[in-house]
Amino acid sequence: MTAMLPIEGVSTVEKPCPECGSAMIRRYRKSRYTGKEVLGGWVCHPCTRNRIARHLADNPEKRLDVRLWTHYRIRLADYERMLKEQDHKCAACGIPAEECTGNRAWSRLVVDHDHSCCSTRPLCGKCVRGLICGGCNVALGHASDDIERLQQLIAYLKKHKAAL
Repeated sequence: MTAMLPIEGVSTVEKPCPECGSAMIRRYRKSRYTGKEVLGGWVCHPCTRNRIARHLADNPEKRLDVRLWTHYRIRLADYERMLKEQDHKCAACGIPAEECTGNRAWSRLVVDHDHSCCSTRPLCGKCVRGLICGGCNVALGHASDDIERLQQLIAYLKKHKAAL
């Protein structure tokens, strides 16, 4: 671990990490609640990151919940409710999740959202439209959610299907 530069008015204490033994520095900081000086945690950052990664690997539902909240501002319970409301089918094509293609070899439907609402992540959560399969997600993405463009694609397909 690299040595931390002293900060004026902040005292530090050094001791080995209880998990890996590397030297770590614990700084006194002001509590945002009481305004008193309190000590920070005693576990080094790499060990903390590793512990969180192990916890998420051991708890896949928690990992999915964190991912859904981080990216879309919905919880796993919201995802499961939407999935049940959609009868475990893609909201766009209606094919059951297990039969959808383009889903990276898994049967989980992806969260579709209105790209014009939130241009950056995390989203507001209000622009989530539904759960769709990977193939429909890619199709909507390439069409830029443009209804006119999608209608032109339908007309193109009908024209060439009639020619066969």
